[in-house]
Amino acid sequence: MSAMQPMPGLSTRDTYYLVIPGDAEFTTPYLQYMPGRDVAYGAGGVFAALLLATLATAALARARVFAVAVLASACLMVSMFLRGSLARDTGRVRMYEASLVLATCGASSLLLTAALLLARWVRLLEGAQSPFAQLVAVCGGLVALGVAVLECIGVPLVFGSDAWLRHVGHQLRVGAMAATLGYSGLGLLVAVWKAATNAPHITAEAVALAGPFGLLSAWASFALAQAELPPTSVASTSEAAFYLLGVLPLGLVLLLWVALNAPRLFSHGKDLPLAHRAAGRWSGHYDSHYRYPSLPPDHDYSYPVRVAGPVPADRGLARQPTAEDKVQQAMRRYA
Repeated sequence: MSAMQPMPGLSTRDTYYLVIPGDAEFTTPYLQYMPGRDVAYGAGGVFAALLLATLATAALARARVFAVAVLASACLMVSMFLRGSLARDTGRVRMYEASLVLATCGASSLLLTAALLLARWVRLLEGAQSPFAQLVAVCGGLVALGVAVLECIGVPLVFGSDAWLRHVGHQLRVGAMAATLGYSGLGLLVAVWKAATNAPHITAEAVALAGPFGLLSAWASFALAQAELPPTSVASTSEAAFYLLGVLPLGLVLLLWVALNAPRLFSHGKDLPLAHRAAGRWSGHYDSHYRYPSLPPDHDYSYPVRVAGPVPADRGLARQPTAEDKVQQAMRRYA
């Protein structure tokens, strides 16, 4: 199949093709080699294990925010399985489109989870009504939703037959990756800043936030390089680079959260004082009776205060001393 010619005014750098070694040639963007079936299925199995681990830790901690991370694991698992199936039948272009969309949606879901955790951490440090925490959460949600929408629109356009629509789809994907990179970089800076200004009691939370934001920045950088560089670059021709920079960072994000038990680590009660929250779930500085993050320590309960009632008028009248009283007074006098 011959390569399509771009419209006047569009550079050929905006059009990419899938060239599989052999007699077949497809006008499919970005992928320049036959994907390894066994490696893709193995990566899908790893994401399936991470899916179960994330689901278990989130269920034990009753952390509903990690439902988004569970969804991300499922998207990445299905994306890898579709990539492995593509090796069997390279004519399934729609399958390759779905794998690209699911991979990006999984990354945006991880970005949303990290943004919600960062907002919860900032709210813990600055107060429940912190405007900065609300800004972090709202911006993270908008960026994650925008990335998913742009990817769902851009990928089908890139695989279309019209050169101008292919160019538009390519620009939408570049914009989505740039937004992911920008927010991940800002999230990394905020996590490091909060860790530096609130050390040394929050190192576990800082690692659980700075690590994922850094890994998501690496993933977005590779996705941008894959979209912007020529199809002969390493980003488009090396399967090892794809798994090291396009798959491994996302898996490490999930693995880091599972290893640190992030659902329990970020299960802070909004009514706990800072002294009982900032120490982290792994420091062991909690009260011996403290069991659940949603309950305050024992000494913070609001016990009822006894109010003194009216004193009877005859309460202070002296009674006549008895013989026993006289004996006790004599014993105290000569003791």
